[in-house]
Amino acid sequence: MLPINKLSFDWLDIIKRLRNEGLIQKEIGEKIGWTRTKIADFNRIIESIVADVLDLCKKHQIGRVTQNVAIATFDFSEGWFRNSGLYDLNEKYQLKCIQRFIQDKCKWKKAILQRETKKYKNWQEFIEIAKEKLVNEDKLEKLIELIENNCFTTKEQLIDKINSLNKESKNKLIFGDALEELPKIDNASIDLVIIDPPYGADYSSNWSEDSEFISKNGIKNDGLEEALDLLDKTLSILKEKTKANSHFYIFTSWENSPLFREIVSKYLDIKNIIVWHKKAGGGLGDLQYTWGSYYELIIFATKGNKPLNKRKGDVIQVSNEVNKITKIHPTQKPTDLIRELLEVSFQSGDTVCDCFMGSGSTIKATREYDERANYIGIEEDKVLFEKAKAFIFGGK
Repeated sequence: MLPINKLSFDWLDIIKRLRNEGLIQKEIGEKIGWTRTKIADFNRIIESIVADVLDLCKKHQIGRVTQNVAIATFDFSEGWFRNSGLYDLNEKYQLKCIQRFIQDKCKWKKAILQRETKKYKNWQEFIEIAKEKLVNEDKLEKLIELIENNCFTTKEQLIDKINSLNKESKNKLIFGDALEELPKIDNASIDLVIIDPPYGADYSSNWSEDSEFISKNGIKNDGLEEALDLLDKTLSILKEKTKANSHFYIFTSWENSPLFREIVSKYLDIKNIIVWHKKAGGGLGDLQYTWGSYYELIIFATKGNKPLNKRKGDVIQVSNEVNKITKIHPTQKPTDLIRELLEVSFQSGDTVCDCFMGSGSTIKATREYDERANYIGIEEDKVLFEKAKAFIFGGK
């Protein structure tokens, strides 16, 4: 029988092998004469400590290094791992911590070790906050450098720094609620608003037999009263955030267009109702008793007197054929459609805002239309936000 403490790595290898053979925890314990609790403790090392760290520890384990080699050794027991704090760290910081421990000749007392792992754990948490709240990813690397230099002792200090960086940034992709995030934008800083808010149609589609098909998902705030209230509150804020002369494009449906127009007219001057003819698709819904729906409406409104770049007709013909495999959002708009709007209203250097970012079509189209464009995109669904970012910066 192998001694339990001194050669814990041999036991780890044995337990790994038995696990790979398909034995469960109880069966492993019966085979090697250990309690289930003891097996569970060693399983946690296997599952929580990365292989590179275990390899380093094994090389420096007491009893494994010849006496005439000048190398620091230590008794890396199961209890040491359990009390170290390493379980809470990711691969990067586990490795960083154990390298420092060995560099200091494995002489750290328990309190020093736990202080170090707590420090790395704090860095991890701070970096996650930075990734979530920083709107310009180009500044993330520098912010992580500040975190790892212990420049922030509290979360509040970090958030203050993030808010400062966000205020400086012209290009913003923000995860959060539009009604909470829009007030943080500088007043009179937006030139062009293109939004596709919930229509109040309680949208979902049962067209596909695939239960995971994107169009089977409902849309948040898509009840009529919720949608109207959201539009009203959003435009109230956007009126302050847009410049004195600015343009608005607001997507809507024929059913609720009159109600949308009533709200929009409270804050802006409605100039046109633009018809987007989708060319193909025919729409879904009642396939037996209604005509197919080949169009959607876009309310064009202005604040002040910003002139058009060029005058187009109020019917836009752009195919709605978005790749069904890569489709991100059930009502995703094609970037070619957004480009039609940009050609009329965008001027070089303008800031474009889409506070219901969804798939990210507006932001992607803006970036592709003019590399000098500034943009603000807001989305409250975390999964959708991450998918939209991937689409904006590379997807088709």
